[in-house]
Amino acid sequence: MNARLAARVSSFGFSCAITLRISRGHILRGHRFERSPRCLTFSEACGPAPRRKNLKGSWLHRLLGDRLFEVEIWRLTRRGVAGGLALGLFIGLTPTMGVRIILSGICAYLLRVNIPVALAASLITNPFTAVIIYPLEYQLGVWLAGIPEPRELKSYTGALRNFAQHAKPLMIGSLILVYA
Repeated sequence: MNARLAARVSSFGFSCAITLRISRGHILRGHRFERSPRCLTFSEACGPAPRRKNLKGSWLHRLLGDRLFEVEIWRLTRRGVAGGLALGLFIGLTPTMGVRIILSGICAYLLRVNIPVALAASLITNPFTAVIIYPLEYQLGVWLAGIPEPRELKSYTGALRNFAQHAKPLMIGSLILVYA
């Protein structure tokens, strides 16, 4: 069966929904798929992928400089992949929920390691794995450093006191787990 991806632009023109278009009218599960006049290819709907010649002189190039076009931060080289994986796992296993992708992208750019690998590796802690990883890190931190004494938390009140009570063991446990 000859299938290809096509993007269908909604009537508002804002979103691109990826749909599977079956060519030559093949029958799939009793339904006949035909070419719709509103079906466009992905590049027609969303524009071409950014190329070096298109990015030269853009605001992104002016902001980030020529390092944006270095081959080692985009191609799969041994050094770039190893560095990107290490950086992504380091940031992904620390309690940086919400900012870890931005943080790993910035650090990968500054350290000149593979950016896509670093971004993908930082997703090791997702909502499904966080319920396993964070309690383990916290228990490791409690075992190594203990829970802060009440006299250490005397200056904090309310939610900040609760945060300060749990943040120290979580950070210590996560840093030990990352380095292990």
